[in-house]
Amino acid sequence: MIQIDTKPVVEEFSDDPKLFGEQMSAWLCSSPSLNHVIVCLHEGTHLLYSRAVNFEPKLYGPSEENFYIHRIGWRRKLGAVERPSLGILLTADILLIGKYYLGPAYIEERLLGEDNWKEIWDGARFDHENYHGWLRQRSYIVGDTLDAQGENLVSPAKIRKAVYADFEQPEFRKRLLAASREYESFLNGLK
Repeated sequence: MIQIDTKPVVEEFSDDPKLFGEQMSAWLCSSPSLNHVIVCLHEGTHLLYSRAVNFEPKLYGPSEENFYIHRIGWRRKLGAVERPSLGILLTADILLIGKYYLGPAYIEERLLGEDNWKEIWDGARFDHENYHGWLRQRSYIVGDTLDAQGENLVSPAKIRKAVYADFEQPEFRKRLLAASREYESFLNGLK
């Protein structure tokens, strides 16, 4: 199980307004746990990239199924964001769909540090599996996943680079924070 000291994270946001600024710092300080913030950021990232492909997803909260048995480490499945429809998955910008699947884990890597990759990807293993399933399906049906040299157009490395570039943009961070807080409000409304 990963142990994260939240103090350096809070100090990083407090000292560097370019990241999320005062709102993110306040959210981290007022949240019940860093786990809560990470889950909201994870699902908020899915929400943000869903909207980028013109899909308004349904949000889901805690399930009556016992996800805690199936999940490992410090991240637990508290909810979900509906996946875009098959028509969108097969026709939307291929990089945006790749970001939809893998973006949440790359945002977590960016915020928590790449040295926590094992715990991050253990928590995102279903997203990773769904990404590979989508990639196989899109490759088979549409055939637009490879460039002229046979290179994967949406390899995890390319998606990571694109997500990190998105994160460097202040407007993206603003929208990410808003989507994450929206997901948190949805969860709070279920209580």
